[in-house]
Amino acid sequence: MVRLLLDTTSQYVSLAISEDQNLIFKVFLNAANRISEKLIDIIEQSLNIASLQIQNIDEIIVITGPGSFTGIRVGVSVAQGLAVSISKPVYGLSILDAFALADDKKRKKIALKLRGKEYVCKEFDFTKMIFSDYYSINENEITGDIEFVRYHNIYNCLTNKMLEEFKTDPIPFYFKKSEAEIQFDKKSC
Repeated sequence: MVRLLLDTTSQYVSLAISEDQNLIFKVFLNAANRISEKLIDIIEQSLNIASLQIQNIDEIIVITGPGSFTGIRVGVSVAQGLAVSISKPVYGLSILDAFALADDKKRKKIALKLRGKEYVCKEFDFTKMIFSDYYSINENEITGDIEFVRYHNIYNCLTNKMLEEFKTDPIPFYFKKSEAEIQFDKKSC
């Protein structure tokens, strides 16, 4: 099975291609707020370098968030559009789940910075197969056992046999409302 992974939840684009349990291509680029302009070209160039065509992809996995409101929408939309064009399935995966799956540690607590001093966290215990819900903490609650998401280090999630357990529908995952939604709510009141 050939899988394409897309992550546009930050100012970076992460893209990886795996075949069966082997990672065959990966790229991590700073798109500097131009993800919508560059993403299709990055996908085409990556497929060319990997000597593949879009029709060779059996499944698309898109990181659904949390992260940049616009970046998430661009990534999910492109992934869904590509999947429809080649009649292949598309799945979602949170950035915290991807980061946990990319690393072979059996227990971990992962955090991602949101706005201000707030972080979203999730705990993983792969030995007992227990995974917490997402929860928020404040900056002053950060402890030494928390790992922070590193966007350039999620590729190996494609080769983890547990990936199937974490795939979801490709729907944007916003842990908090966007600034635009907050301002709209204020004006509506």
